[in-house]
Amino acid sequence: MRKVIREYRTSSRFLDESMAETFELDRQFWLQFRETQEAWVPAEKARAEAMGVRILCYEDESYPLELKNIDDCPVAIYVRGKMPDWNRAAVAIVGTRKPTAYGKRMAEKIAGELAAAGVVVVSGMAEGIDALAHQGAIDAGGETLAVLGSGVDVIYPPVNERLYWRIVDNGAVISELPLGSPPRKYHFPARNRLIAALSRLVLVVEAGLKSGSLITAKRALEQGKDVAALPGNVTSPLSEGTNKLIKDGAMLVERSADILEALSLEAAALARSQLPLPQLDDIAIQVYDAVGVSETTLEDIIRVTGLKAGEVLASLTLLELQGVVERASANSYVKSRQ
Repeated sequence: MRKVIREYRTSSRFLDESMAETFELDRQFWLQFRETQEAWVPAEKARAEAMGVRILCYEDESYPLELKNIDDCPVAIYVRGKMPDWNRAAVAIVGTRKPTAYGKRMAEKIAGELAAAGVVVVSGMAEGIDALAHQGAIDAGGETLAVLGSGVDVIYPPVNERLYWRIVDNGAVISELPLGSPPRKYHFPARNRLIAALSRLVLVVEAGLKSGSLITAKRALEQGKDVAALPGNVTSPLSEGTNKLIKDGAMLVERSADILEALSLEAAALARSQLPLPQLDDIAIQVYDAVGVSETTLEDIIRVTGLKAGEVLASLTLLELQGVVERASANSYVKSRQ
């Protein structure tokens, strides 16, 4: 059927009798298919309408152009919620289902800052990084889009039910699968191509070498999209996939400003998404700049700043009181999520 769509730019013509001959389809198969479709389509549309779900076919004006641009575009997509304005930039944030504290913090922080800057955050509503990306975007007052590997009415994983409805209220949940379709293992690699297609850039936050998020990155590259990765601890298995992406040429991302710059968006947009830092003296600013978004040891802060230990400790105490730096352990610190 996708062959018909690419050739004729419409899905409805597949039921025309001439299609069987044009595309050398087995006539008996085609007749059975048409009979099934003529009965199923009205029933499916009625079910969707009762659920408040829209079905967008390829020829519909609201069908995303981003999906039309891929060879294996969906015949139709099911939408629950409000589709974003595709004139705005969209960024996919994906990663492991079992992130570290560092991955959790960074996924939510970057998603929130991008959303507050007007970027649509796209992901797959899986546990872990996906869920945190959606959550960060919503908490920042932005829009987010979830692409499911099940029917749009099947909430998976069930633990994300509350998040599902928050996404519907602050964006949309979509799927190419018919209503009621259960989550199958083979659905997820297929849906990953849609996450990539709907985004201008795909950011991977923590992923092992066999992570499904690397499939999303691969599909993005095949579609000519940019791929970025958050660097991680070289001793962590959850950083092996992201660090390899960077080795292979993916853009290294340390903060949301890197993505905004890559998308040629105004850096000022990010500033609007962040709380202003309190008034700090020059020494405190040096110390703040030396503290990373992942754990930074006191020794490293002293080395980077070139300041005396007493000066660094005094500034760290001030920064903690101001709420912009947190103590991660006895002798390490991390920037607070703003």
